[in-house]
Amino acid sequence: MSRDLTHVPVLAAPRWPGAQEQVRLDVPHGMTLDQIVRMALPGATGADLAHTQVALVTATAMDTVAPQYWRGVRPRPGVQVVIRIVPGKGALGSILSIVVSVAAIAAGGAFGAAVAGALGVSTTVGTALVMTGVTLLGNLLINALIPPASADDANNTYSITGLKNQALPNGAVPVILGRMRVAPPLAALPYSEIVGNTQFLRVFYVLGEGQVAVDDMRIGETSLSEYDEVETEVRYGLAGELPCSLYPRQVVEEQVGVELTRPLPRDDAGEVIDDEPAVETPIVRTTGPDASGASVLLSWPSGLIKYNRDGDKVKRTVFVRIEQRLVEATEWQLVEELKVSAKKAEGFYRQHTWQFPSRARWQVRLTMLTDETTSTKVQQSTTWAALQTLRPEYPLAYPRPLALVALRIKATHQLSGTLDNFNCMIARVCPDWDSASGTWITRATENPASLYRHVLQAPALPEPRSDAQLDLDLLQDWHDFCTTRGLTYNAALSDTGTTLRDILTEVAAAGRATPRHDGRKYGVVIDRPSQDALIVDHISPRNSWSFKTRRSYFKPPHASVVTFLDADNDYKETQRQIRWPGYEGDIEITEELPMSGKVYAPEVWREVRRRQLEALYRPDTFEATQDGLFRVATRGDDVMTNHYTLSRDHMTGRVRKIFGSIIELDDHVEMAEGVDYALRFRWFEDADDVVGISTVRIVQTVAGETAILTLVGTGPVPAIGEIVQFGRATQTAYHHIVRNVETTTDACSILSMVAAAPEIDIELAATEIPAWSSRVGAEIDENLLQPSAPRFVSVVSGVSGTETEGLVTYLIEPGAGTVPTSKFEIDHRASGATEWTTVTIAAAEGGGDIAGYETGDPVEIRARGLSATDITGPYTPTVAIVVGAQDADIPAALDEAGITITTLLGGALIQIATGDDTATTALQIYRSTSATLDRETDAVGAAIAVTPQSSYSTTLGDTTRENLVAGGSMNNAGDWTLEAGWAIAGGVAPHTAGTADAISQPIDTTAGKFYRIGFAVDGSSAGTLTPRLTGGSDRPGTAITASGTYSDRIQAVSGNDTLGFAASSAFDGALDDVTAYLETSGCLTQGTHFIWIEPRNADDLPGPVAGPFEISII
Repeated sequence: MSRDLTHVPVLAAPRWPGAQEQVRLDVPHGMTLDQIVRMALPGATGADLAHTQVALVTATAMDTVAPQYWRGVRPRPGVQVVIRIVPGKGALGSILSIVVSVAAIAAGGAFGAAVAGALGVSTTVGTALVMTGVTLLGNLLINALIPPASADDANNTYSITGLKNQALPNGAVPVILGRMRVAPPLAALPYSEIVGNTQFLRVFYVLGEGQVAVDDMRIGETSLSEYDEVETEVRYGLAGELPCSLYPRQVVEEQVGVELTRPLPRDDAGEVIDDEPAVETPIVRTTGPDASGASVLLSWPSGLIKYNRDGDKVKRTVFVRIEQRLVEATEWQLVEELKVSAKKAEGFYRQHTWQFPSRARWQVRLTMLTDETTSTKVQQSTTWAALQTLRPEYPLAYPRPLALVALRIKATHQLSGTLDNFNCMIARVCPDWDSASGTWITRATENPASLYRHVLQAPALPEPRSDAQLDLDLLQDWHDFCTTRGLTYNAALSDTGTTLRDILTEVAAAGRATPRHDGRKYGVVIDRPSQDALIVDHISPRNSWSFKTRRSYFKPPHASVVTFLDADNDYKETQRQIRWPGYEGDIEITEELPMSGKVYAPEVWREVRRRQLEALYRPDTFEATQDGLFRVATRGDDVMTNHYTLSRDHMTGRVRKIFGSIIELDDHVEMAEGVDYALRFRWFEDADDVVGISTVRIVQTVAGETAILTLVGTGPVPAIGEIVQFGRATQTAYHHIVRNVETTTDACSILSMVAAAPEIDIELAATEIPAWSSRVGAEIDENLLQPSAPRFVSVVSGVSGTETEGLVTYLIEPGAGTVPTSKFEIDHRASGATEWTTVTIAAAEGGGDIAGYETGDPVEIRARGLSATDITGPYTPTVAIVVGAQDADIPAALDEAGITITTLLGGALIQIATGDDTATTALQIYRSTSATLDRETDAVGAAIAVTPQSSYSTTLGDTTRENLVAGGSMNNAGDWTLEAGWAIAGGVAPHTAGTADAISQPIDTTAGKFYRIGFAVDGSSAGTLTPRLTGGSDRPGTAITASGTYSDRIQAVSGNDTLGFAASSAFDGALDDVTAYLETSGCLTQGTHFIWIEPRNADDLPGPVAGPFEISII
């Protein structure tokens, strides 16, 4: 940036601190220092000007100008003029430091070297003084009462970043403080077990030491309850809990992954050499030390199966030999020869486990005993998947209760690969203060006070602190403070380098406190500034010396950025920006600010804003030295500081005499007309009161210097010899909090203080926390998120295109744009209609159907895409179609006179003559035993392709059957054996009542077969007639009692060689039309059948159906 060569920059600091009282001017070049001083300090009196110091600062030098030279000095352009009123004697060194610091930060870092020379320190130190605190974090580390945690303080692998469970040999046992979703480390290495053909995984996790609450267990993002066949065992870190039975012993699994083969010998060309034995190829692996047993896991990745010549699956068997020996031995011992059989085309496992004769390191050898096969119909590839070393001891030997989770889960398609993303919610259970009951209750908590106590009393400490070593009253008060202000701490710790002090500091900071040990008990110092706080001591030049003030200047960023695990987003890592108070512009400059243990976004915002307010309201560090190693004021105490370097109105003195309300001091104070003044002093209630009450009394204003002060009103008065602080009534002293107390080798105490600044919490309480989402980035303009217009791949209709009359079918695909299409909106309407009917489908479906139209209807169709956020894109061009335009004509009715159906034994013959209808391209025949047509169930085979004016014939049933009866029409008596009552005459066989006898003829039969019999009876008025097979055992049919046409079905037995009809003595009818034939599976069922014939067109659409035609099958 170029310099302004027409003006001179001026910075006037009438009193300290300067941020609220600085005067900045740009005066014209050519003015004298006297003119500049009077312009910058227009109300300054002669006494003020006598105590005013003026310094000229450039990038390379600095010098002060005595008052007698002001009228003759005109600063050049580019020179910084710094003006400061010095209230008293002996302050030149501290004032010079203040002036130079103010000028240097105003002019920039380039002035560091000049400042260094002016102060008599090295250039490096000088530059550091100027540049220290250029960041918010740096400023807080220097000046904050509660320093923020360093970004490096929270380094652990226990949280769920990446959701990966790890094996951490010699790692720290993790610690949960508060509540957190974590991916716990492995307590022992996982291993597999095979039950039948199924693989199960056993996994063991350590959640931490001591009692915790566990819930919401997941694998990745999926709840454990969604997985099949999962067994879970949880130990909550309580004393007396049993070991986990799901992981009862030590199992060390080594992945082998070597194929077991017995290869056939081959020549150089790779061809199998006939009549040569296969090559034995053993594989050796070694167990771990001190093994008591071993287990081998075998796998068949492609299954174990053989296919026969018909392609059917048959069992396949392979043989595997298992041997063992000690690592130092030479002879192998046979363990087992496994005979593994299966008929599986998919991969599976088998496992064999055994015990060793002694505990040692053993070698295990596996040999395939089944020769390699060259058949493509055999799958037998065998792999040695893993070797497990077994030891009977429980895998954990920890001296204190651990919280653990053991899983046994089925490894199927739901879970493949290594199970390394198990996670769960864990909450620390420990004593938690309950204000309502006034007791400490053991329960899950995230209150920093309870967690602070837990850390100090954790059994893992070499010397856990007892209740007597803790300031429980203070912790209870702090607990209520944290509860009221919504302060929490939630973290998962597993860094081996974490110290007790690190954790205590971090937990305390989460509750706006710092750890403290007063020599007797552990407690904290709480940062809760209040105008009503107890003032423990008064600091002034009378009871201190070497008073120093340091200000850390920094240019605030536009916003602070905090990286944290968001509890409202399942503890995923996210970032939140918190604007600097009052900044409303674009955020371009940010600074990372760690917020350890904070997981709630509103709390993160609030605590960062408080840090920002601390930087604004506590820019200074004040230091004073007092006599003695033990002081009344200790770290965290409130004090009132009155010092002439802070204000020209501040003065102190000791009380020499008291006359009622008149007080005489040992030094003069100066008052101005029209200004109210007051005394501040400590009033002690009795001799045992060592702190006293900080009391302020208004004094009567008497212009000028005086040592006699008159108190106004009534109230306590200071004791003779008491140090009093004098100043304006509005601010007799500055309210400070002791940040640190450092003892010196000469038995002194150095108090480091910061402003109490109750404005921090007042302003914070009045600030509304803005709404926030963990989503990253801003939403893009909708026009930039529109998917491109989709494209119809095809639109077809009617029977010719969809096989359904009146149906419209379409295929559609997304456009070629970069924005993905999630859905399609399909609009359709009849041509001429004004309203569209809209159907929405997922883009993954790729098409659909439109129903509700008739053949011949004109239809319009269009479509558009929708993005995943339902932003619509442009429409496609409108597609116009006529439904069924390509469909063939409907066939005409068949001429039933051209249809002849002849009933045959066991079936029927159908003969059809087509007419001149060109639309008829096929005939579909239907048959049913019901007179009602059901096209779904009654169709007989496929349709018969036909052409116009042609003849076609087809059959139903088995039409190859032959009549086994000779002379069934009763025209030849010689074909029958007639007993006494029977005769054949006139084409029938009458029976004369009076005798029970039969008519019969020989027949060839096959035992076990059924024979169908048909006959007619006429003129019967009494008695019965029964068909039968005789010879051997008689096989009677159903007796009939009336005239009519009948069918029967009789199963032959061995010896049946005669078909006959037995008449009772009363039967008086005549027998005729006898048939008999052998039944086959192809025969139509006996009884009445109905036949229809339907014409069809080229689109397989039907015309009018002909029928039913009725037939009767014997």
